[in-house]
Amino acid sequence: QVDAHGVVRDTLLGYLKHDVYNFVNADMLFVSRQGVTVKDVAVPASPNTEFQRISANQYVFSSLKNGKTRRDTFAAAEKFVDNVALVRRDTLWGYFRNDGSWLLPPRYQAATAFDTLGFAVVKSRGKYGVIKKDGTFQAPAQWAFLKPAFPGFFEYKENGKIGIIDQQGKTIIPAGDFSSFRTVGLQCIAAKSADTLLIFRRDGTPLNINGVVNCTNGENKDIFGLC
Repeated sequence: QVDAHGVVRDTLLGYLKHDVYNFVNADMLFVSRQGVTVKDVAVPASPNTEFQRISANQYVFSSLKNGKTRRDTFAAAEKFVDNVALVRRDTLWGYFRNDGSWLLPPRYQAATAFDTLGFAVVKSRGKYGVIKKDGTFQAPAQWAFLKPAFPGFFEYKENGKIGIIDQQGKTIIPAGDFSSFRTVGLQCIAAKSADTLLIFRRDGTPLNINGVVNCTNGENKDIFGLC
C-alpha cells in the first residue's frame, strides 16, 4: 500500500482460495502483512504464460477472456512448447493452448508432447497409437506399448522385444533383442544388440556393416563415424 506521498505503509499478499477449483473469472483476494483481509482492492491476477503450481496435483493457468481473467485448473501440466502444453483433467490428458483454449480436449488415458514434426503418442481404450495435432490417428491405437524414439519414429514392444515404427505405423525395425535405439546421421538408425550396433536406413533397410561397437550421432550430417 502506498500513501499520498508515495511511502509504502504495508505490503499485500494476493492469493486464491484453495477450495476454488475452476477459477473462472475469480479475482485474487488480498491480505495485509499483519494478516488483515483487504476488501477494497479489486485487482485481478495478471495472466501468465506458464502454469502456477498450487499443490502437488493442482496447476492453474490464467488467461484473458472478454476482458476478464479466466483461470483454468488442471491435475497435472507440462510446459508450453510451440504454444501447446500437455495437461491432465481428472484422469484424462489433453492439449491446451497458451491463449486459454483447447487444441485437443482431455480424452486420452495417457499422452506425450508433440515432437518437432507434430506427432504424439496417445493411449485410447487401453492401446497406444500416434496422432497429429488435429487429433487424427496416423498410426491406429493398437499397440500395448509405444513411446517416442526420435521425431517421426516410435519404439514399440512385442513379446518382450522392442522395435521401431514410423508415424504411419509402418514397421521400420522389427521387434528384436535390442536394448536401445539412436539416430545416426540424417538417414540411419542404430539398434543396440548385446555389445554391437546394427545400422538401418530410415526406411528399414539394414546396412551390411558388421562389428560396429560405437558410432557418432551426426544428427545434422549425412555422414557419420564408426568404431
